Amino acid sequence: MKKKNILTPIILTLGIAIGGIFPEKEALSQTIQICSSSAIPTGFVVTGVSTNFAQCGGGFNNILTIQNASILRPGSSLSICSSSAIPTGFVVTGVSTSLAECYGGFKNIVTIRRAEGLPSGSSLSICSSSAIPTGFVVTGVSTSLAECYGGFNNIVTIRRAEGLPVGSSLSICSSSAIPTGFVVTGVSTSLAECYGGFNNIVTIRRVF
Repeated sequence: MKKKNILTPIILTLGIAIGGIFPEKEALSQTIQICSSSAIPTGFVVTGVSTNFAQCGGGFNNILTIQNASILRPGSSLSICSSSAIPTGFVVTGVSTSLAECYGGFKNIVTIRRAEGLPSGSSLSICSSSAIPTGFVVTGVSTSLAECYGGFNNIVTIRRAEGLPVGSSLSICSSSAIPTGFVVTGVSTSLAECYGGFNNIVTIRRVF
């Protein structure tokens, strides 16, 4: 009778823990403090500014709290300092003020959300100052001074057109870029949805 190796399950369990589960937990906790003189690593964003003369040389605001945004799942949101670069694949969904967290006066906090990786057809409301992610189209324009600065028409609704089945149709603002694989099948007007006067709506359809 062949003797069972009781160490195998233990080794496999340890292998999964070391190589799979634990690193993910470690990655999710990648929030660290660095000196403001240090370069921000790729994929990280600044979530706070503080002062600690004992830790870093220099004057006030010499400590930055940074977090790894690149590990966030699609749809995840994060509040960051407005001075921080917006990572690729993220959009700005709100602007606020918190002098306790970030320097820079009013409107020094922006809320970002990961649009990259969202399912086809997903919609988001973002600040008009935000870049439109690849594969998304603008389907509406509105105003919300409570969410985003910038006056009227400061909110745009975007939808992920990339990945929609062939034959799918969408009504989008005429100011929006036409995604690859789509053609314009109609033009209309809706001042309630998009700015820009007459013929501000185009209907697009995926043909390949």
